Amino acid sequence: MDAEGYIGEYTQQLDPKGRVVFPVRFRDTMTERERREGFYLTKWLDGSLALYPYPEWLRVREKVKRLGKMDPKYRHFVRTFNSKAREITLDGQGRIKIPEVHKEIGSISKEVVFVGMGEYVELWSPEKFGSYEEYHAPDYDKIGEEIFFGPDEVPVEEGASESGAAERGSEDSP
Repeated sequence: MDAEGYIGEYTQQLDPKGRVVFPVRFRDTMTERERREGFYLTKWLDGSLALYPYPEWLRVREKVKRLGKMDPKYRHFVRTFNSKAREITLDGQGRIKIPEVHKEIGSISKEVVFVGMGEYVELWSPEKFGSYEEYHAPDYDKIGEEIFFGPDEVPVEEGASESGAAERGSEDSP
């Protein structure tokens, strides 16, 4: 994948055989090696599926391997994450086939929403993705402010300074 990674959101139709065109924008991002090696599809978070290019899959698997196998919650995650993983390749028309088990997990029937997450792609049913976005919409600004400005900083408009604002305030006062 190029430096930009997988970004954007694309909705594609499933054909009767469970195949879907992998978005052109994402295909353009892939390296020749990634085209040859393909992807791994597995159950992911929030009701979605994750589609990892093979090199990223290896990195994620290393993280999963380090989870404590004696802790039942991690054991369950590892078991599900690995048991639902399937190798996926692009066909000659740039399509992927979504296995039945994954269509069931993701509640995918007629359409698939591809969501670029940088290093990997999430697959969603349009209904689940719409509900997810609606539910989390109120948090977007708050989280964005924490990420970009820190929890204790108040954003100041570019070009404005505290002393300049104080000076303007004193000029306007009678």
